[in-house]
Parts: sequence; C-alpha cells; structure tokens
Amino acid sequence: NQMWLFHPRHSGQKYDDALIRRLFDQFQRFSDPVLISYYEENLVVFTHASQRYDERSQMVEDMSGLVTEQAGHYDIVCFDCLATTADVRQAYLDSTQYVGAARKLYPSKQVLRASDILFAGQCQQILADGKNAAQYLRLLSQMEESNPVLLPTAEAYLLDASSNMACAAKRLFVHLNTVKYRLHLIQDLLGYVPGKMPDAFPLYLAVALHRLMNQ
Repeated sequence: NQMWLFHPRHSGQKYDDALIRRLFDQFQRFSDPVLISYYEENLVVFTHASQRYDERSQMVEDMSGLVTEQAGHYDIVCFDCLATTADVRQAYLDSTQYVGAARKLYPSKQVLRASDILFAGQCQQILADGKNAAQYLRLLSQMEESNPVLLPTAEAYLLDASSNMACAAKRLFVHLNTVKYRLHLIQDLLGYVPGKMPDAFPLYLAVALHRLMNQ
C-alpha cells in the first residue's frame, strides 16, 4: 500500500546494488515484505505501511538519515494508501511527469508526497492554459507593484513555511512582527487572508505559479 520512488537527478546513473541492499535493510525495519527493483531508470520500493497517518509520518522521519544521504542523487517521492495496481500505475506516471515541477515548488522537502506531485501537476496544467493562469498572475502583479517584499514573503510563508509565521520569519531573516505586518498588507491589498482557507488558496496557487515560472 506504499510506494517510494527514487528518481535519479542526473542522467546516466547506474544500477546500484549496494543502495538496493541498504534500502532493503532500512525498509525491512518497518515493513515485511519489501519489494525493491529498478523500473526504467527509477528505483522503486513497495512496502506495507501502517494504516495510521502518524505512524507513516514517523516512518518517513526515521528514514531521514538515508534520505539525506541520497537527496543529492535522487528526488524521493512517497505515495501512501495505494489500494489497487491502477493506483500504483497512475502514481508512477504522475510522479515521473511532475517530480521536476514539485521539486522546484518545494526545494527544501527531502521527501515529496502524493499531494506535492498532484499540486505540481495542477500548476503545470494552469500554466499551459494561459487564460486560466491570468487571474493568478494579476495577484502577483498587484503585490509586486505595491511593495517588492510582499511576493517573497507570501512565497516563503505559504510554500516553504506551511503557513507558519515564525518559520517564515526565520527563512526570510526578519523579525516575526515584520512577517505579520507584511501579511496584513497583502490582506489589505488583495482582500485575501493568507492564513485562512479558502482565501489562502488563490494566493498559494499564484506564488506557486510564480516559482515555477522563475525557476
């Protein structure tokens, strides 16, 4: 019910028997059985993960050492709750198509998840349809024209800090109150509350499109 994909970051990466043995030993701590093999150029791992979200999240945390070690060589994606082989096939196709965009959107994430891949795909489709993207690009223009610090603040707050002001302040090297002030400016300017759904969604999508276009 769980699939991990290791997409090579560089062309020409060769079959790595030592890495397969290392992955098998690591994953066997959490799952039995474990299936590992190369498919196309990607290394694929199938496991039987817990039904509980918190236990699956803990598993990803416990894998952090190996993930950190391989992050320079692979983009790593984890798909949970795969019920059928059709789910697996679609997840694999989506991941191979959109992993590059997802990595641009979330450069600091060591392990990308299904939601990251799905959202990256949606962003790519919106960019392909210029008419649909226009409404979000207007939000970007409004922020840039009003104050050049608003857009990077919204980008850090929504994409990098998971709507956590303290984390955003740390990433931007500014005081927490500075982030609060800037978010209030965005709210006054656009009429959307950055930390409240569904208001935050158009802003989230706008800054994601901006990041994809400028990477």
